[in-house]
Amino acid sequence: MLFVYLLLLCLFLGNEAHPHEALSYDPQSQSFVCELVKGHRRNTGIFEDIRCIKDDRVKMSPMTCVSFDNETNRTVGSLCPYFQDSFNVSIENESDPFCNHINRSGLLCSQCDGDYRLPLNSYSLKCKPSSECHSYHWILFFLVETSPVTIMFIIFMFWNVKLTAGYANCYIAYSQIISLQINTLSMTHSSKMLPHGTVAVSIVLSMYRVWSFQVGHVVSSHLCVHSDIGQLTTVALQYTSVFYALLLAFIGYVVVELHSHQFRLVVWISKPFSWCLRFRDQSVDPKTVALNTLAGFYYMAFAKLAAVSLFLLATTRVYNETGHVIGHVCFYDGSMSFMKNGHLKYAILAIAVLIFLVFVPVLFMTFYQFRIIQTCLSKWHLNRSGLIIFMDALQGCYKDGSDGGKDCRWFSSCFYMIRFAVFFLYSLILNPRNLFELQFSIQCILIVSLVVILCLNPYKYKWYNKLDVFIIAYSNFITSIVVYQFDLNSLSSQYPSSMLEVIFLLLVSLPLFCATIYSIKMLFGSRIEFLYHLLRRKYLENRNVLNNASETFSTRTFDEEIEHRSLTRIISDGSLPDRVLQPSRYNSSNSSPIYYGAISQNHSS
Repeated sequence: MLFVYLLLLCLFLGNEAHPHEALSYDPQSQSFVCELVKGHRRNTGIFEDIRCIKDDRVKMSPMTCVSFDNETNRTVGSLCPYFQDSFNVSIENESDPFCNHINRSGLLCSQCDGDYRLPLNSYSLKCKPSSECHSYHWILFFLVETSPVTIMFIIFMFWNVKLTAGYANCYIAYSQIISLQINTLSMTHSSKMLPHGTVAVSIVLSMYRVWSFQVGHVVSSHLCVHSDIGQLTTVALQYTSVFYALLLAFIGYVVVELHSHQFRLVVWISKPFSWCLRFRDQSVDPKTVALNTLAGFYYMAFAKLAAVSLFLLATTRVYNETGHVIGHVCFYDGSMSFMKNGHLKYAILAIAVLIFLVFVPVLFMTFYQFRIIQTCLSKWHLNRSGLIIFMDALQGCYKDGSDGGKDCRWFSSCFYMIRFAVFFLYSLILNPRNLFELQFSIQCILIVSLVVILCLNPYKYKWYNKLDVFIIAYSNFITSIVVYQFDLNSLSSQYPSSMLEVIFLLLVSLPLFCATIYSIKMLFGSRIEFLYHLLRRKYLENRNVLNNASETFSTRTFDEEIEHRSLTRIISDGSLPDRVLQPSRYNSSNSSPIYYGAISQNHSS
């Protein structure tokens, strides 16, 4: 018993509180100060990682905004997306030192400074100087967002690109997770991953962005249309490209349907473009091509629809300097309370998109093959040819049970659920200290998906199953590398070596390289194959000519060879063989010229 008392006494003395410096606000000087506080260092929420160091300097943790609320007269702090690295800032005689360091002001750094402006299509909402931010009209922004989508629509319609045929399902999901991961919240947790490879990262991302309708993101992130544009408005503008893509694909289907019914206006408008329709594949019905394009565009647009909606609904806690939660605000705009006042209209938009464009289509794909759904569709006269072709474009690559096996058409919603779960985790786990838990959760989702594919083999073609297994396992491997690198960075403040960055980029780019080669083969395979056979045929013809010549040379007799060489060689003394020498009378100065192929006048007379 005495031993137990001595042990408890040692533990109490070891945990004796020591004075420490804490951040507070001085109303008289209207500036932040570091004051000495007695007692234990409590878990003070967002202020836990903020440390006062020497010479009135404070070390700020990543993704943390601190400011003084004039309405409540207290210091508040919350998570924010404006910066991704920790930094030291001087608080001496500064009223708002933390926001000024990132060129911001206002409550929780929710506004750009006077000489800085907020660009469009920016997930980090980093304020740029007016000299670096190009101010153009709204028309240019919509052109940048819609032009790449229009080009993709033409390609899809011309070549009948069917992305949902099974060979691209998992790869598109991988590319969207990678691009939105590095572009948005996930790589803000690990900004030290690629400090030297920004150009290489931009090139890789520009290739991956194609599959999530973010091709114009690089250009539009430098456009500042309006100086007073709201921060949530810039996030909501991410809907532009996906809304336009879905609308364009739907209008294309409606035009094809009206043209098939000989609608006069559509037929008259399409006459000038009839010449270009001769070059497309005539064996495929135009209605099927239009619905394949609509299915592919929806599969690509799903990730951005879900991600942007979840980002608009992302919320974070607001802490006071004592560590108590005093409210909830939007992650992308700390001046807006969650689901109140200005945030309500953005929340309604995001919820409507989630319900009608995310949840309802995915649930319909999951339960479409069930008998009760088919009965309801037939009763309401909705199970028409257009819906059948559209669902076949989404589910045609999966087993339908016609051969007596399993009906795995419900699996078509699997990759939609995976992407939504991943983006939901990113919008839910915002604190950079919880990166390990975030990546571990993503790995669990990928492992479960891997096990389901291995057990069910849902595709009709076996190599589609193998391809999905490889890509999911490869994604899990890259996620493990991210977690490992983050652990190294958390233990030491050093940046990773350039060789490690190159290895990471190569690993991320390997599926992109393979998919690019496969896409070129699918789009231009017949033409490339034709050129290959043409060049090979010419090469074989030339080789046959050389072989025949060598065989002729080898079949000559000894005397024939000597005679052939005597006719072609040049004698060292300048003389020629007797047979090719002209008679002496032709070489004399008095000889008359010889008229080859003509008759002279003397002979004619």
